[in-house]
Amino acid sequence: MKEVIKNKLNKIQDLDERRLLKDILNYSFSELIDYTDNSYNYLVNQVFKQINADSSDHIIFTTICDIDEYDPIDSFMYPVYPEDEKSTVKSSTDMLEELKINGQCTLGQIFLQCDYLKISELLKSKRIFKGTISTESGTYEAEFRLQKCTKYLEQIRSLYFDYIANGLEWHTINAPFIYKFVDVVILKCSNIPADETVQKYKIALEDYEPYGFYDVIPLWNLESTQLQSTNFPIPVRDNIHYQHKISLSVPDTAYNYVVQFGEDNKYDGYCIRDTESVSIILNLDNIDYWPVYYIKDKDPEVVYDYKYPVMSNGTNGSFMVRYAQKELKIIRTKSELIRRILAYDASSVLKVTNVEILEDLIDMEEETYTMNPFIEEDIRKDSSKKILLVECTTTDYNYLTRDILSFIMSEMQRYFPEYKCVGKLRI
Repeated sequence: MKEVIKNKLNKIQDLDERRLLKDILNYSFSELIDYTDNSYNYLVNQVFKQINADSSDHIIFTTICDIDEYDPIDSFMYPVYPEDEKSTVKSSTDMLEELKINGQCTLGQIFLQCDYLKISELLKSKRIFKGTISTESGTYEAEFRLQKCTKYLEQIRSLYFDYIANGLEWHTINAPFIYKFVDVVILKCSNIPADETVQKYKIALEDYEPYGFYDVIPLWNLESTQLQSTNFPIPVRDNIHYQHKISLSVPDTAYNYVVQFGEDNKYDGYCIRDTESVSIILNLDNIDYWPVYYIKDKDPEVVYDYKYPVMSNGTNGSFMVRYAQKELKIIRTKSELIRRILAYDASSVLKVTNVEILEDLIDMEEETYTMNPFIEEDIRKDSSKKILLVECTTTDYNYLTRDILSFIMSEMQRYFPEYKCVGKLRI
């Protein structure tokens, strides 16, 4: 506005009139313009804060790394399963005892760097592989089976229930690597002595040999830490709960924290946030520390160098996309659906070619899976749902492409709960 007035004044030829009008405008309108600009900027900031103001808007990043290359002082990525940082060993006595009781024993995990359909085929076949186990005294022949690994999925499941207890909207975590880990289960081992340490195991993976990688762990940008209660607990009106206020050392980071309550939430907890503190309300009158996740934001000035791709559940960040996600805006047309799909950063390798509604899949093989298997739906049953089929092509097919499509379909399922959302990749 000031620039407009300045340009208008400069066009006045009479210098005395220009000076007089300039003095009048500077005296009467300058402060009004400043006040209007400040009020407008404040309103804009408040609107954007309402759109952004919770932890569900912080992007979750995931990747994997070789365990011997993991940097324990990495300030961005942390192990999904904290115990993965420590080297765990199993004694042959414990292994033999489990074999005797359960007929099998899990020794560890292998990462299979191949397409989802190939892994699915392997798990369905329940194939038995030959291999060896090494201890201090020697190497022994054994038989193994590969089974679906669930320990990392349990971490995501636990995070989902923490989001619910924190009053946050859940967004599917794009963690395709987690679904490519399989448990190494030993079924039989001959002549191995007791009271020794299982130092190493090796499986002859046959046609899966090129895809199998040992000693790999998944990472995400959630730091598991603890916050200290700094104030005396304040009784809440119901005379059951207590408010434990935790001051933050860094202002405006309250929404980076997700308080861990656990799936059972046995202390009936929830939390309240403001710009400088997090208040945890529990039916517990005395806590010193409480476990939380701190969501690390990506620093645009830092170059992150990870061996494997870094995936995220982020979108392109436009105001309309964030507003639509916040309100779960109803999608009525195919073009709106495609636009919503393309808003995700992960969809950059996909091109939607067709969207249609089917009564059922008939003989069509499902190429995608849900990344939210822990979300149970009691109202609608899959057996009564029609199929929302989204067909895509890609210019960059690799072992993660169908998993990326599965992430997109898992997000679309939030918008179309009345359908079963299925993706199909045309290569």
